[in-house]
Amino acid sequence: MKILLILFPPLFASVIQLLIGRKLPRKGDWLPILGITISWITALSLFIPTFFLKQTVPHISLSVDWAFGGGALGGGALGGGALGGGALGEAFKLGFFTDGLSIATLFMVTTVSLLIHIFSSGYMHGNPLYSRFFAQTSFFTFAMLGLVISDNLLFLFIFWELMGLCSYLLIGFYSWCPDVGYDRDAPRKAGMKAFLTTRVGDAALFVAIAILYSATGSFTFRGIHSAIANGAVSQSALLAASLLILLGAIGKSAQFPLHVWLPDAMEGPSPVSALIHAATMVAAGIYLVGRSISFGFFPESALIVTAGVGSFTALFAASMALAAMDFKKVLAYSTISQLGFMLASLGVGGWTPGLFHLVTHAFFKALLFLGSGSVLHAVHTRDMREMGGLKQKMPITYFTMLIGALALTGFPGFSGFFSKDEILAVSLGWGMKRGAAGYIPFLLLISATAFTAFYTFRMMILVFHGKPKDHHRFEHAHESSASMTVPLIILSLFAIASGWSWLRTPFESIVSLGGGALGGGALGSGALGGGEEEIPHSAHTVAMVLSIIVSLSGIGLAFIVYHFEKISAEIFTRGIIGRSIHKALVNLWWVDDFYLWLIKKVIEISKALGIFDRRVIDRIVDSFGTASVIVSKGAGIADFRGIDYVANGTADLIRDAGDKIRMIQTGRLGDYILGLMVAFIILVVWVAI
Repeated sequence: MKILLILFPPLFASVIQLLIGRKLPRKGDWLPILGITISWITALSLFIPTFFLKQTVPHISLSVDWAFGGGALGGGALGGGALGGGALGEAFKLGFFTDGLSIATLFMVTTVSLLIHIFSSGYMHGNPLYSRFFAQTSFFTFAMLGLVISDNLLFLFIFWELMGLCSYLLIGFYSWCPDVGYDRDAPRKAGMKAFLTTRVGDAALFVAIAILYSATGSFTFRGIHSAIANGAVSQSALLAASLLILLGAIGKSAQFPLHVWLPDAMEGPSPVSALIHAATMVAAGIYLVGRSISFGFFPESALIVTAGVGSFTALFAASMALAAMDFKKVLAYSTISQLGFMLASLGVGGWTPGLFHLVTHAFFKALLFLGSGSVLHAVHTRDMREMGGLKQKMPITYFTMLIGALALTGFPGFSGFFSKDEILAVSLGWGMKRGAAGYIPFLLLISATAFTAFYTFRMMILVFHGKPKDHHRFEHAHESSASMTVPLIILSLFAIASGWSWLRTPFESIVSLGGGALGGGALGSGALGGGEEEIPHSAHTVAMVLSIIVSLSGIGLAFIVYHFEKISAEIFTRGIIGRSIHKALVNLWWVDDFYLWLIKKVIEISKALGIFDRRVIDRIVDSFGTASVIVSKGAGIADFRGIDYVANGTADLIRDAGDKIRMIQTGRLGDYILGLMVAFIILVVWVAI
């Protein structure tokens, strides 16, 4: 029952809102808020006993026949046949379950989504698409909740695709209804770019599911886990499936090289950005990898690839934020980078730190995006060069965003410090056991930490400190309404408290599967990976000290350059190297340009092949056709005037001869006797001669 109360209230609210929301009081915005509140309360009833009271993790399961097993086909002609109780009857079941990981994620998703919806009631007020907006965001939340509690890959994929649809609609929110004044092309292109880019990963995930089902005969996590544990899946099939699952997560969680859609997704309303970057969509990819690793889907070689992709993306995305001037895009690059931290942690054996960071990041990143929405709502621009001095105009927004910024940079005492510090520690410990090459993930992540501190406070200083750069915008700026500032305050509390060390130990127990549904857990010992990476104590100390040093250094450098202006920002663009690096950052390392070039080349090649087909292949084929026609006509003439003439002439000759001979046959006996006598006389004469 609790599973149903978590999953379906947002769905029902979305459907009602879509059908009659505009006719309800306040255009029905309270319906999605009420639906998500019910889900949040139910998730809280599972979370509190486990988290605070340290009770046993509740494992709730619900499974109903969907297609074959007892459904439309179950009791029919196929009911007692091969499909009635066979593989398909077992495979196509709609199943949900909860464990430590899903309970922690459910609490995060419902909490963040609820606060985003409350914020949206103020941010989107007066929008002509107000009612439809809430219907779509509520459905978005439903899709993420369904993904989190799905007990099988088939229905996880269905909810995965529903989120892709919602992201397309919400990113392009300002463009798909031009009759009410929104006729901008950028949101439409951004929505299409997100949809098409993530489809690459979706296709890979679908193939991975097919491989696992073909090898195990099951879609369920437990069924696949059992088959892997029993050696029923070959290592080559397992490696292929795991890498394809990783590619699916790379698309959904915007990791290199499929990261290009996420910065453009900022064309959607700010609450949508917060929902995508914190509670849904991009979190789904990390959750999928974490869930797959917990059930033993990833062999060692796939984990190494995961660590490489994540650590590289963390630094790569952080570098692009250094030169960005779009307020929301700085946060978008930050999200890509932080997701890289999580993916790298999962790859180096830090299952708990990576998923712990998923939860803490959701709170402080939702805070930062909603804070940016509060600023944009006041100044109506995303260009940080047109802001400045907003601290005195918007003190609540400033101080709450400051808390989020400190959490993002990993400042001691804030949530990001605890979760990111453990990721750095486990990556360093991983390197200690593997020699020089093993330190690469740690070096990339610690460098990304320095970049993060610098670009985050560069952003804060340009927006809130110094003198106003656009006095007209500054004079019209004002603090947001309570419906927007209260969620910011609540999220700022979570940005601090969610990482406190006294909460860390129970959190470790809630996301761990040891002793849970798997009876020892996929993270236990044995063939499925040997558990989480054991971290040397020295790694914790070194990682923490280095993390604090680079974070404080990045923050200090940002204040020296942009606040106190002791060093000119132009110093970073001087010289050949400086100009080259700055140009690369401004052009996003030309990845987008490369994709555009590649697409254009594919189109050009397609056109060239089309021309070659029409002018060469078609002409060759047509010439063969023409020759065939000529030959066939010649053969026809030869047949008509030669073969037919001979055949018909012979027939005519025989017929004429028959007619002549028929004249002899008079039917009179005397004629026949006379003929015989004449023939006899001729014969005698011929013999005598």
